[in-house]
Amino acid sequence: MVRLAAPEITSEDRKQVVSVLEGSQIAYGPTSEKFERAVASRLELGHALAVISGTAALHLALLAVGVKPGDLVLMPSLTFVAPAHAASYIGAAPRFFDSEPNYMQLDVPRLLAWLEHECELDAEGNARTAKGERIGAIVVVDLLGHLSDVGALAERVRPMGIPVVEDAAQALGATLRGEEAGAHADITCLSFNANKIVTSAGGGMLLSNDRGRIKTAQRLANQAKADPRYYVHDAVGFNYRLPSAQAALGLAQFGRLDEIIERKRRMACSYRAALVDVPGLSFTRCAPQATETNWLFTVHVDAASYGCSARRLMDLLEDRHRVETRPIFTPLHAAGVYAGEQAVECPVADRLAATGLSLPSSLGISDEELDRVCEAIRSEAPGG
Repeated sequence: MVRLAAPEITSEDRKQVVSVLEGSQIAYGPTSEKFERAVASRLELGHALAVISGTAALHLALLAVGVKPGDLVLMPSLTFVAPAHAASYIGAAPRFFDSEPNYMQLDVPRLLAWLEHECELDAEGNARTAKGERIGAIVVVDLLGHLSDVGALAERVRPMGIPVVEDAAQALGATLRGEEAGAHADITCLSFNANKIVTSAGGGMLLSNDRGRIKTAQRLANQAKADPRYYVHDAVGFNYRLPSAQAALGLAQFGRLDEIIERKRRMACSYRAALVDVPGLSFTRCAPQATETNWLFTVHVDAASYGCSARRLMDLLEDRHRVETRPIFTPLHAAGVYAGEQAVECPVADRLAATGLSLPSSLGISDEELDRVCEAIRSEAPGG
């Protein structure tokens, strides 16, 4: 099977993990803090906190910016489920918005128009809907390694008292107007899951220039210990800290980030060159002012021109050719536990979900495997 996104663990990665395991501080400690400093320095953000998963990072980020039970958290519908789960953990409600068609990211102009039409500021300066629902935060997701225009959004909503959380889990190493992911959000969240650009075998991180918010997240991630000597806890906390052994793996991988991004770029160039003339296939575009990570190289399948839908092609590639692919995501408003939750109409998200197919994008994919994927896609096209 040609896998979708298998991790690549080097001998140096293993050496760094073993070095930590041979010491006495295998729980959260100096290695985790070194990992935090390295990522914060790269993203030019002042403070960071390493945690056990990207979802944990989102949960803590929403708490740190002040999201409360009953609040609305605005987010794209076309995303992995983690932002909606994080809101639900708090007792807040996700409100789903559409994607824009060119680059698949959150439709910022449409969200801003909704805010202007549907919300007013109350006496305390909170944005509320006509029903009285407070807008607790906006989560912007950098889908498939592309960056949303967080700066344009944050500039408009900060006067309304709405914090912006950037879910850059898929976009570590991407840039917008020369700045790395997270430059304009109140808090940025990363993931180091096994399939991400950099992995710590699970893990995540929050980053911000606001020291107070990161300190709040740090306290909550450590069981909300007000007095660690006598074990006094002043809030409901969580066990979200990233162990040192996992941090060592993440830190070793992070040191190769530029090399990883370049290898991903070459992979994407190879796919484009090999598939550019296949009828019914088109490629995800990158905004001209941005660079992407090519986390998962994604094509769009026009069923009428190609001869079958993206979902049918996914099945054929797996069953006939042992090639693992996957759809983008099922829009959260359309199915599953959040089906029926309130959403502003999302026709673009529905269309992108129906046509999008992510191809094998493992860092270690060989030229022979990439050729095999492309030949399989060609063979299933009309006349193939």
